[in-house]
Amino acid sequence: MREDSKRTLVVLLLGFLALGLTHFLWLSQVAGWHYDEAWAGNYAYRIATEPGFWPLSAMTPYTAAWSHWIAALAFHFFGTTVLVYRATGILEVIAGLALIAAALWRKGERSTASLLPWVVAFFPAIVMNHRWVIEMNTLFVLCAGLIVFGLSLERTWRARALIILGVTVGVTSHVLFLAPILALWFCGFVSGNWGQGQHARGDRMTVSAIAIGLILFFFKIGQTLPPEDHWKATSLILLSGFILVMQLVEGMLGAPSFNPKMRNWTLAVPAFFGTVLLVPFFIFAEGSWLALFSAGQLQTVYLMGTIYIPVVLAAFFAMRAPRGTFKVRFELLAWLPICLALILVMVVKPGPRYYEIPFLYAAVFFSWTLSRLERSQVILVMALWIGLGSAQLGVNYFKPDLEQVQVDREYHLWHLHDSSLDMLPTQRIAKRLSQEGCAYSDLEVTDYRLDECLRFLSHGSDWPENPGHECRFGHKVDVLRQPGNEGQFTIVPVTTPATS
Repeated sequence: MREDSKRTLVVLLLGFLALGLTHFLWLSQVAGWHYDEAWAGNYAYRIATEPGFWPLSAMTPYTAAWSHWIAALAFHFFGTTVLVYRATGILEVIAGLALIAAALWRKGERSTASLLPWVVAFFPAIVMNHRWVIEMNTLFVLCAGLIVFGLSLERTWRARALIILGVTVGVTSHVLFLAPILALWFCGFVSGNWGQGQHARGDRMTVSAIAIGLILFFFKIGQTLPPEDHWKATSLILLSGFILVMQLVEGMLGAPSFNPKMRNWTLAVPAFFGTVLLVPFFIFAEGSWLALFSAGQLQTVYLMGTIYIPVVLAAFFAMRAPRGTFKVRFELLAWLPICLALILVMVVKPGPRYYEIPFLYAAVFFSWTLSRLERSQVILVMALWIGLGSAQLGVNYFKPDLEQVQVDREYHLWHLHDSSLDMLPTQRIAKRLSQEGCAYSDLEVTDYRLDECLRFLSHGSDWPENPGHECRFGHKVDVLRQPGNEGQFTIVPVTTPATS
């Protein structure tokens, strides 16, 4: 191995160590235990412990139980705790990023591959997304890694199997994964990078197999939906059917012959309509929105937006680079706004969790840009990126949780809105109840979302047993949120008026 390759490999490995640091540090404490995580954790616990419970679907008909099965396997071997549950999701993220880095390495983008884990490790929004372990923030990354690595290989059956596996698991785990897949297919189909040349027949068969699988999946969904919602499944079936028909027509008549001007316009028109969605994308990518989601408040407001200083500096260096340094195909640029437009069509309320794959795309694109700068410029940009990313994560994300100063708050920006309600630190309630001799069986919690969180914590060491004591608060107690949105809780006997 050449000296440069060895150095690049060392940078890559150190980057994954940094990635592990920001993703695993205080993982069981930060962030607070969310209802969605608790529901998924309880579901995985049932899979791990309940005889004969072999579910395929999860919270909704649009979600399969793949991520819950992975968590259940981890519970079986390592116990049922917040740390074990979240660690399984983080390992999915690391595996997905390793596959993307390997794909870049195979394609000769070794510098891009070595910078990618460093960029992700200090990308505030991505780190905060990943530490809220739901399938959209974790399993999506693994599925994206399978697809990207499959695309980097020669067009063998193994490569096609990886692509089909990534698409199938991703879309069935949560239907939102269809948005980046549709954007990928559209850009590849129009640009002619998919379905032409000596591998055209195999490409068409791969896309057709995926489309047929999606039709069957959406048909199954339609069988479980109430009559008034059948149109949702029907529209997805028609969309998958359209892709299948296009592949069949292409097989009979040949690939469409777009001239370059027509091809660019075909991509530019939908991309143009998606560019307005870059505004919420950049707002969410900055990280403050997710810090508010975690803690309800920003400890240091003046850090807001500072992560874009190294981004602007990198853009300045790129503009001064020699002509031809940054050659990129138009379809790769068009993918992002087209994907954002499809996401908006599929979700009711835009939020950072829905932008996980676009965030990942931005991290790869930023790494690719840095790889073409001079070494001194890269060092300066990355020093700022790491420093400002660490400040945002440390001050506005880790600090409020560790100091337990989260607040229950709703926040708005134009039509965007969110709440920190479910991110309150229920882990510390379980410890307090344990110290007072209370078990989960002593509770009668009226807030079903809070009860879901406490029930998961009772399965393992997050709720330490205290067999020598009876519950000091009584045989039946409730846990209420304190008035005034202070992010605190009051434990009260069920049969008496509320007292602290």
